[in-house]
Amino acid sequence: MNRLYIFIFIVLAFHTTAQTPETGLTELQRAFGFARPDDKYALLREASAGDIEWMGPLFHDAVTYVVDNGDLLETIPVLRKIALLAVRCIDTIQYKPAKYTLWKLFLIDETRQMRVIILDTISDIAKRDVQLVRNMADWLDRRNNETLAGKKPDLHVIKAMLEVLGNMGDPAAFGALLRTMNAGYIAPVAKTAERAFFMIRGDTTQMYLDFILEGSFPEKKAALLISRKDENLSVPAQCKIAEFSLDVALHSVQKDADDASIASGIRRIAVEVLGKARWSSATGLVIEHFNNLVASSNGRTPMESDLIDTIRALGNMKTHEAAKRLTLYLEFINSLTESGKPYDLQIVLALIAGLANLGDKVAASALLAVGHMDYSLTIKNAAKDAMKKLD
Repeated sequence: MNRLYIFIFIVLAFHTTAQTPETGLTELQRAFGFARPDDKYALLREASAGDIEWMGPLFHDAVTYVVDNGDLLETIPVLRKIALLAVRCIDTIQYKPAKYTLWKLFLIDETRQMRVIILDTISDIAKRDVQLVRNMADWLDRRNNETLAGKKPDLHVIKAMLEVLGNMGDPAAFGALLRTMNAGYIAPVAKTAERAFFMIRGDTTQMYLDFILEGSFPEKKAALLISRKDENLSVPAQCKIAEFSLDVALHSVQKDADDASIASGIRRIAVEVLGKARWSSATGLVIEHFNNLVASSNGRTPMESDLIDTIRALGNMKTHEAAKRLTLYLEFINSLTESGKPYDLQIVLALIAGLANLGDKVAASALLAVGHMDYSLTIKNAAKDAMKKLD
């Protein structure tokens, strides 16, 4: 079949009065099926020069043909030309039935030009296709794993993928986008991932909670950190995520020292968020964290910064339970001081400040005792001022 014959055939198919668009399309599809690769491309090129609104099935056939012969892409160059032309036409007429075949072509043809054009087309014709979003997210996760393993995937394609997933805004991409933000990409790619992530629509609070429950410890920590700067979340939503993170970090099994270290970091971050927001419903969990810090010290004073941060958080909780726990710890330190053991100035001052902030009379006895012990004048004055704030 030569080019002249193809052109004559197309003209007859389009303009013979006995033909309708449907029958003309059928004839074009038949001709495409019988033609050699070069002639298939010529047929597509001539057909695409006219009214193509009703030719979606023909262009879909062309993509299917290339997919079915994907192992020949490098040996028969015209196959890629067929595919590129067909994809552009599919994008022009927004032919949605081709979306899954386009994805197959994306997986088969690893050239940047083809993949970027396919992604651009999918972005237009598959905005609400959850399964396709999942497929794309899985592909992205595999690239993330390769990057973490030291390989160098095509960053142009990854950036294009991120832009498409952002435009789609589908919750199915939540985990993959969050992981991409923390996969060690260069700044422009990481920033694109962040923009795409914050474009996700739906109940993002629940998405965070699900991800934190199911993810690895590094992923849990990453999600908690990202939630803190997510402007789409209200303060109560951020606190709910922090509270859940603290719960998970306290009660999830940690398989090794790395997990234990990351879990400790999650607890610190969560306590900071909850304390600053005065999120009193988390009092029980913050007390449990406090108890763990004290217990892990084996009778020694726990790490000052961690303990002080937790004391401050409890001091902001405005609950009787928080006041009772801080009072018990002050009584414990009083007993150590009374027996001549050294005390940590900053920890004692943080305890007194927390109890003053809580203003609960349960602390009265312990604060009064401070004035009769061998504490510094600074501590004694702080305790005296705190007593005035008790209800």
